[in-house]
Amino acid sequence: MSRDNQAGALAPSDELSFTVLGRGGNFTARLKAALVDRRVPAVVLEDAQRGDFLAVAVRAFTDEDGHPLRWETSEPGRHGWERVEAVTLFDELSVELGCVIASPAGLHSPTGSEPTSAEAAALEASFSLDAFTWFSPVGSEIEVLGVVAKRAGQALVGRAAGAGAVVEPTGSPDAVYESMAWAADGALFLARSGKRRGAGFASKDHPLVIHWWDEEWVSVDPSNPWDMDADGRHVRDWLDLLLPEAETEPWTDSFRSDGGNLEELRILLRSPRSDDATFDRLIRAVGLPPLLADVASGRVALAGSDGATIFEPNTLWGVVKDAVKAEAKRPVEYPTWARPCAVWEQHRNRRSPLYLALSGVALGAFVLSVVVFGDDNGLLWLKWVALAVIVFDVLRPRKKALEDTSGVEAP
Repeated sequence: MSRDNQAGALAPSDELSFTVLGRGGNFTARLKAALVDRRVPAVVLEDAQRGDFLAVAVRAFTDEDGHPLRWETSEPGRHGWERVEAVTLFDELSVELGCVIASPAGLHSPTGSEPTSAEAAALEASFSLDAFTWFSPVGSEIEVLGVVAKRAGQALVGRAAGAGAVVEPTGSPDAVYESMAWAADGALFLARSGKRRGAGFASKDHPLVIHWWDEEWVSVDPSNPWDMDADGRHVRDWLDLLLPEAETEPWTDSFRSDGGNLEELRILLRSPRSDDATFDRLIRAVGLPPLLADVASGRVALAGSDGATIFEPNTLWGVVKDAVKAEAKRPVEYPTWARPCAVWEQHRNRRSPLYLALSGVALGAFVLSVVVFGDDNGLLWLKWVALAVIVFDVLRPRKKALEDTSGVEAP
């Protein structure tokens, strides 16, 4: 079909994302039908059911001025893209479906009033994270997680693993994720939202990279299969551009290892589905501690496990002061030679009371003989030899050490 037969020369320039919150098991089907009736091509993604509400993410096309686009056929053989007023589109959908819509233009409800508290809470919780775990490359200085906790705005639980720590929030996973407190070179997060599993990282070259598995985006195509726009494209060709595409290069750039691991990483990222082993395979491919996958998969509860610590929000100066206080309270072990009393205590405990009493009598006799008799018949030297023998025997170490209470001789 020649371009002369097209209804207009408009073409999609950008995308428009909004969230629709409704009730009922057939709500997504009703939403798709409403979009088809209005000739609005889009892709939609269901969230997990959260209470009475179901949230659906929608991506549609806009022109260069931000107006939503619809596919219009004015007469046989004449069709193309046309502008739609965003507020009009959202108000019509809200009234027809009895739903609440959160869009860049604001909130839209059937009555035009503010959403109820229950609806506002459901919108806030839509597509939220049920779990968020990450590896923090803090090395042996795990205490700095107190600084990370301050940036995150809540206490964190961490446990040393490999060259860093595995960390989880104690409060809202979304708040920690949005704070970007977890982001550091070498960090990697694993997350779960409904039935979806996700992973991501941030680095100097890649500010934020996220990959989700199990995202079932469904296309809504109101056109005929043979229709083409002014550029010779079918609507389905344009819709493919709204679907997320797996990017492997940022991952392989940031987590370089041997070729086998990189190939495993590419295979994982190109798979649209995940299973219970996906996190384990990913962690092995990037060379991080297995504990990260165990915690993210729910096999290990990090809080309360051996070696886990709660890190309250702290400043860097506070972390330094705490480290100094802990060092000051640590008992100091002095060498034995620097503790004369301890030396005598060891010797005293190595000998029986009878032996010590006899040694004392011998020393007293020596002193008495020197004071009273002096150099009696030139035998003073013999007395000094006897004294040396007694002193040497008292000071001579015994094999049985003071600390040894098992009855086994020390080497």
